[in-house]
Amino acid sequence: MTQMTDEDKEEQRSENIRTEYAAISAKLNQLPSFRFALAGFYLAAVGVIASMEEPDRHHFILLIGLTFVLWLVDLRTRQLLTNISNRHDLEG
Repeated sequence: MTQMTDEDKEEQRSENIRTEYAAISAKLNQLPSFRFALAGFYLAAVGVIASMEEPDRHHFILLIGLTFVLWLVDLRTRQLLTNISNRHDLEG
């Protein structure tokens, strides 16, 4: 079994970093489209409930629950973006 030289280790590290940043970049490109899709879904749900002739209390509770769930998803997405942007500080 051969041992890796320092140059080989550095090359392997560079390749790992390139692969990792390619994956991070792909994820960052997906997040905005996901957020816009959620916003469209939310507007459609509000439109359906608002267009009802006689929406009752259950419809409004459903709408408040949907708002809360989508807010939590948006908080998670925002935290992911923050963690990725702060990653550079952690590697330093």
